[in-house]
Amino acid sequence: MNASRRAGVFGGARVDKPRCARILAITEGSSIAASVVGPTGNLIRSTRVPAQHVGAVMAILGTFDEAGVLPPEADPRANQLIRALIQFQSVFMKSRSPAVQEYFSSALVTRWGAQWAAVRDSFYKKGWTSEALEAMVNYSKSHAMWLDEGMIEVFRQYYLSPEDWSLVQEIFLAARQRFVAENKDIHVVFAGQRDRMARGEF
Repeated sequence: MNASRRAGVFGGARVDKPRCARILAITEGSSIAASVVGPTGNLIRSTRVPAQHVGAVMAILGTFDEAGVLPPEADPRANQLIRALIQFQSVFMKSRSPAVQEYFSSALVTRWGAQWAAVRDSFYKKGWTSEALEAMVNYSKSHAMWLDEGMIEVFRQYYLSPEDWSLVQEIFLAARQRFVAENKDIHVVFAGQRDRMARGEF
């Protein structure tokens, strides 16, 4: 992706590309080099992850931007949000902790009932979906993540704090509320963003 594209349209909306610098290091092919970062932005380690998992985070950010709730580039919350989305995605996708797996499954069941397994499988394959993120946000309002020692230990390993999830929750709820006011469905908006990502229109 050249500099002009990075400074241009992100998911159909005009945004400042530097705010997404950590996830815009996209290379051609089926995977990208993704950095796992600590709370200060320092590189912890590098891994190879499927491009679609990074695309999922970008589509979530595009959805937030379309709602007009994505923090501006100069706001420290912008980088915090990007890092949090990447890291929480990794936690719920990769962790084998029984506490994490049970929490994730319970959130999906509570929100989606009989459809929960399909939402879970889509998340494991493609990364964040608006359905999975909504389930987590809704569930965490009444079931705090930081009450279980097993989950706390996993979050520490990924340099995640309660404030990181609170930010994700705040931005998601603000986006959903904005779309409701505009008579839009956040899941439809996300699907459109994801399709644009798949076509390289970002």
